Amino acid sequence: MFVISNKDGEIVYACESIQYARTQTNGTIILSTLKEATTAYCSENDTFYAVRETIPGEPVYQITEVENVPENIEYAAWKLEDGEISVDIEKLRASRLAEVSKACEKAIYAGLDIETSKGTEHFALTINDQTNISNLSLAAQSGETVLYHADGELCRTFSSEEMTAVAAAAVKYKTYQTTLCNHLNTWIRRAETVEELSMIHYDTQLPEDLAKSMAKLLNIEA
Repeated sequence: MFVISNKDGEIVYACESIQYARTQTNGTIILSTLKEATTAYCSENDTFYAVRETIPGEPVYQITEVENVPENIEYAAWKLEDGEISVDIEKLRASRLAEVSKACEKAIYAGLDIETSKGTEHFALTINDQTNISNLSLAAQSGETVLYHADGELCRTFSSEEMTAVAAAAVKYKTYQTTLCNHLNTWIRRAETVEELSMIHYDTQLPEDLAKSMAKLLNIEA
């Protein structure tokens, strides 16, 4: 296994095999020995990494062969120091917070299935979708019908009750996702070990106390 690290020792990638190459004067890249190489190629991510500075200012990387790397390695948090792989727990924490936030946003934007007068229909909840649904829900409060459409469907008339129900379902779904994200963030911030942080993902079951807190807030079973 080969670890690729930058000038600060931060690991940017790990791959099973490395091919060394050099650039000839005519610009052609040919295979080379490590001693003569100007670049290293990793086929797993189809990327060349400069191992010598041939262009002023370009990043140069260190290639180190190691016996193994940690499972689910977080490249933003792990470093190579004196041939040993170590982790910055605060960088790992920041990486987990960013991952959970992104997953929450993705889940919300993906939307949900809602039962309507036409059966089960899917409604995405991007920022624009949320705005449209909210505005139409307000318009429907007067008892008027409104025009809207489910994902991939032709625009149609929604009754006041139907549009209100769609908006209520959307709000409930978004509230669940944001509350889950909040509780996961709380877990991430209080985690004390690399092992605990490494196991936390958006679909990871909450610990008992946080699961009970979320269930109480949302009035659901833990």
